[in-house]
Amino acid sequence: MQPGTITVRGTATAPGRPDDLRIVLTVTALAPSPEAALEDAGRRSERLQALLDDAGVPAADRSTSAVSVGEVREWDGNRQVSRGFQAALTVAVRLTGAGALGPLLARAVAEVEPQVSGPTWRLAPDNPAHLDACRLAVADARRRAEAYVEALGARLGEVVAVAEVGTAGAAGGYDQPMMLRAAVPPVDPGEIDVSASIDVVFRLEL
Repeated sequence: MQPGTITVRGTATAPGRPDDLRIVLTVTALAPSPEAALEDAGRRSERLQALLDDAGVPAADRSTSAVSVGEVREWDGNRQVSRGFQAALTVAVRLTGAGALGPLLARAVAEVEPQVSGPTWRLAPDNPAHLDACRLAVADARRRAEAYVEALGARLGEVVAVAEVGTAGAAGGYDQPMMLRAAVPPVDPGEIDVSASIDVVFRLEL
């Protein structure tokens, strides 16, 4: 009888310490006209950029991700009234290591008063956790294959084919905007779980 094959999917998760993080800083300004609001927000954004320069954040690690201007209307009794126009400029910043986050936020809060979203943590592509997850996924595939062939009364043969299903890293952090006006608490990145999946085809010896 010609030997057949058995295909199994191995999955695994491995923890890793984040390599960098991302925060989003938004400066806003309220003024009687959209032009004045945008001009005021622009000045605050320039102060923020100068602060980032002084903190040593490279220009390549920050980008303006959003600009908006709109009228602010509120209910006054049974009618809406205009409170002016609000402009917002949003800057995304990438930092290496959690140690730089606290001092940067403390200065930004004191000098510019931005809204803060984040942090969101990230594993670099060369973080060892990625390969750890791959190795564990291969071991899981072999264990599954051995369990199947044992139940079938067969023997597990050589590997015929391998296909990576994909890897994924779970980002961690706070995404809701916060208006910070007090001392910034310590920030701990913890660990991020990286998942890997692989399909392995084994020779099935009957």
